[in-house]
Amino acid sequence: MNKKVKKYLIDHSDPFFASQQKIVLENCGKINAESIEDYISVGGYNALAKVLTEMTPRDVISEIRKSGLRGRGGAGYQTGLKWEIVHKAPGEQKFVICNADEGDPGAFMDRSVLEGDPHRILEAMAIAGYAVGSNQGYIYVRAEYPLAIERLRLAIKQAEKLGILGNKIFDSQFNFRIDLRIGAGAFVCGEETALLRSIEGRRGRPRPRPPYPSEKGLFGMPTLLNNVETYANVVPIINRGSTWFASIGIPKSTGTKVFALAGNIKNTGLIEVPMGIPLRKIIFEIGGGTPEGTEFKAAQTGGPSGGCIPAEYLDLPVDYESLRHVGSMMGSGGLIVIDSTARMVEVAKFFIDFCKDESCGKCIPCRVGTVHISGLLEKISKGNASYDDLNLLEELCLMVKDTSLCGLGQSAPNPVFSTLRFFRNEYEEKIRKLDNKLYGPKGESSFTPYEMGTKFGIALQIGRLLKRAGRFDEMKDILKLLKEFPSKELKELRGVASHPEGSFYVSLTHPGNVGSPRRGKILLDFSMESPIYRDLAHELFHLYDEVKNPFEYVVRNFGWPPKPGFHLPTVAFSEGATEWAARQLQRQAGLPLERVFPVHRQYPEWIPFERQAFRELGRDKPAKDIYEEMSKYLNKIYLQYFPTR
Repeated sequence: MNKKVKKYLIDHSDPFFASQQKIVLENCGKINAESIEDYISVGGYNALAKVLTEMTPRDVISEIRKSGLRGRGGAGYQTGLKWEIVHKAPGEQKFVICNADEGDPGAFMDRSVLEGDPHRILEAMAIAGYAVGSNQGYIYVRAEYPLAIERLRLAIKQAEKLGILGNKIFDSQFNFRIDLRIGAGAFVCGEETALLRSIEGRRGRPRPRPPYPSEKGLFGMPTLLNNVETYANVVPIINRGSTWFASIGIPKSTGTKVFALAGNIKNTGLIEVPMGIPLRKIIFEIGGGTPEGTEFKAAQTGGPSGGCIPAEYLDLPVDYESLRHVGSMMGSGGLIVIDSTARMVEVAKFFIDFCKDESCGKCIPCRVGTVHISGLLEKISKGNASYDDLNLLEELCLMVKDTSLCGLGQSAPNPVFSTLRFFRNEYEEKIRKLDNKLYGPKGESSFTPYEMGTKFGIALQIGRLLKRAGRFDEMKDILKLLKEFPSKELKELRGVASHPEGSFYVSLTHPGNVGSPRRGKILLDFSMESPIYRDLAHELFHLYDEVKNPFEYVVRNFGWPPKPGFHLPTVAFSEGATEWAARQLQRQAGLPLERVFPVHRQYPEWIPFERQAFRELGRDKPAKDIYEEMSKYLNKIYLQYFPTR
């Protein structure tokens, strides 16, 4: 009768289990989630009793701060600091809220805790209420989690019946009650201000911050808001001490993290591992690697708002700062493994489409921008896009990131940024077919990189002027000149150098860039995701050994990172384009706009010559002669600013 069936025994020495460390999930599957007696039998509600009888609110907050616990819902804000802010905030009423609106595709970490250990969340919320001075808590849970809702309701009734929730808990002066609020499933309600509006009975749409919820939250009162996994760590910290918790993980990312391991991997499911564990160990030791016949290509962390981490970063420690440095994020804990059969443009489009569908529509950048980003990705995936479209995609993603109202829109372009950074070749392969049709066959060229870029730009400008003047025969001659520039060498003027500390993107004049300041007709473009140091300069020089680029000029003359006030060498045929470059520097490198000189200050010799040449063109001087004169003159200017070619 009691004989164990070997077939169903779990081998805990298996790497999938042996490499895990359970804190959040330690009771899940071991106790009856519908029995408060089972929870009490494993030490349940001891932490709440300890807090109410032995500790002051400040003692509780101090213990949480010393533990180093950070929010497990996304950004990783210091939990103890958030509790302290709410504790100090003035207000007649304060609220404690549990965000259980788990909406990332393939994520079910919070659901498992709510279904398997609901009393731990109630206990943690009561401890938080005592610490910040609140007597009312709310759990905001998705309607798609019916079992979690049922067990939470039962747990609240059981706790109230035993006097563990309600008035004078454990014969103290502390009162605390918890109510449920059921969400309709909108992904945007995971954003804290949208969630608060939904609890208030209004449409779940975010509002600008500040003020932050810790100062002015639910019904205008100070509000503490953490997610399920964050609260699930509170009880063990109180029971076992902050020193014990801080000893797990790494100094800036303590404790464990629960991940939903999914995608193209042999072992899927929930795992709980110490912070700082190498990504390689999660993928290959715990997850068992990718299916037979495929290779690991990338891991997508952080849900739709995260980024894709390529194979070159498999030894990256999984912590908040390391993930951010490679353009991803911890998020709530989704971890999707992508193998060599996947195409990264389609991967980026999948996540963008999710954000597009889940946008609340309140702000135009997110509502309209995600639609256009999706359209451009669709165009690229079908092989119908040009380099103009690729440049527009990058510009559009920056706009959506910088101007959206809430975190959903601000982080929606992240999958595009990360796939462009690490898998740009897949985008360009889609574009190359069309590019060859537009710009002629590949071949050899005697032009230097600078000559190619500038000659191409001059030819385009003269071609436009001839068209306006109706000199179509000469315009055809100029168009023939454009075909002398092989698409292969033009594309070699573009590239990305990657580094664990960030990325640096170089864009020389390219047919896809020339023509409109809005699309970045510049010689040098900065694109940084985090600080970059001198070793990146060395990497870039190695990558462009044959292409001496303006970055060499910056590093040689001003060092790296550049100091405010340095002279940016750009070559653009309009002042507006140079100002566009200056704005990029101002926003991304923190350099004052007025210190990045416009083109007429950089190349004072060029502007009068250009005007004179175009005047002569208007007097019927042969366009080909003008073209040659302008090219030679501009090359002389280059030698002044870039003596090593």
